[in-house]
Amino acid sequence: MSRLDGWMAQKLGILPEQLDRSAIEQQQLDALNALLQWCKGHSTYYGDYPEQLQSLSELTALPFLTGDDVIEHGQQLVCVSQSEISRVVTMQTSGTSGRSKRLFFSQADQQLTIDFFACGLSELNHAGDRCMILMPGNRPGGMSHLIQQALLQIGAIPVPCGNDVSFAHMAQLLAVHQINTMVGSPVQILSLARYLQHYQLPHSIKAVLVSSDYLPESVRRAIADTLHCAVYDHYGITEGGLGFSIECEQHQGLHIRENDLLVEIINPDTGMPVADGQWGELVFTTLTRRAMPLIRYRTGDKARLLADSCPCGSIIKRMDKIGGRLAQLAEPYTMTELDERIFQLPSVVDYQVHYHKAQHQLTLYVLLTEPLSQWKDAIKTLLQPVLQQGDTLLVEGEMLPEQQTEIGSFYQAKRKIIME
Repeated sequence: MSRLDGWMAQKLGILPEQLDRSAIEQQQLDALNALLQWCKGHSTYYGDYPEQLQSLSELTALPFLTGDDVIEHGQQLVCVSQSEISRVVTMQTSGTSGRSKRLFFSQADQQLTIDFFACGLSELNHAGDRCMILMPGNRPGGMSHLIQQALLQIGAIPVPCGNDVSFAHMAQLLAVHQINTMVGSPVQILSLARYLQHYQLPHSIKAVLVSSDYLPESVRRAIADTLHCAVYDHYGITEGGLGFSIECEQHQGLHIRENDLLVEIINPDTGMPVADGQWGELVFTTLTRRAMPLIRYRTGDKARLLADSCPCGSIIKRMDKIGGRLAQLAEPYTMTELDERIFQLPSVVDYQVHYHKAQHQLTLYVLLTEPLSQWKDAIKTLLQPVLQQGDTLLVEGEMLPEQQTEIGSFYQAKRKIIME
């Protein structure tokens, strides 16, 4: 049984051996009906929703909630007084200028996330372990702060670092605090790993948890091979309370936080559910959130539920790693596709892509541990199969400097694709 199964049984108030699919689904139905009653009495947006469903399958009759709905009707979705709000997250969107999405969380909502983080982090942390947190949000309620609280809950020692410092500063923290686990975005951890390798700096890292971004298999292998450590993947989304699903030690899919989240996979064109194992759009309902519940929220993420059982013996549903943003998959170049190829090269630390559509030119800026001249041909060979017809490829780059106190001039951008 996975740690998540035992944690979920405890949350349900039953013995671990009593946890089965019927117990989980009954808890979800009870929580869903309690949520509907709560929303009916506290939210004007959900005023026309039913107060009770007879089965989880009836959920598909309810309307979807979109990001635009949250933007337009955010205050109507809030179900508690402003005095009960402990955290407000404002998310800028790529749509109409000036529009932003505001998400509201109570202290109780955030404690549920801390509890899930503590369970997930216990897959790689034990009492006394020292974990460096390469995440933003060190203020109360922020991402880093929530992770710190979760680590303290399991007896581990958090070492906040942030995600906007130099490699040299990260390396210094590793040495001073004798760090043996880390939490951060996959490319940032890989960049740090290759920096440590380049300067032959020792470390004691036994495991890392990557989050906040897609984990390409090439990046997973590179982190594991460079740091000689275990790599755990986590999928989080702000709308879902940051904590959503996490790998166990078998690393064969991400176990979902099913006691707090009810997950659906739908055909993005028809809105109808698809069978387990088939790709579609991830939709979820926040079963236990009270400040700003989201019912049937469409994420826009390509996802699928795995149909087979996990070797760890867990009965909790698992999802495959996210396949990208559906809206971006139609773009000529995607981060997922480029990551899988570019990070195969052991000298790559970071990169940016600038695509001039009118000029049919793709420019790659790459940060390396060796001279670009040694890798330019290999980079072009790797990218040639994905180069759109008529496009030309320009490769530019720079090396990590000799002094450890500096970083590449464009590293602060944290890898991105710029489309023009």
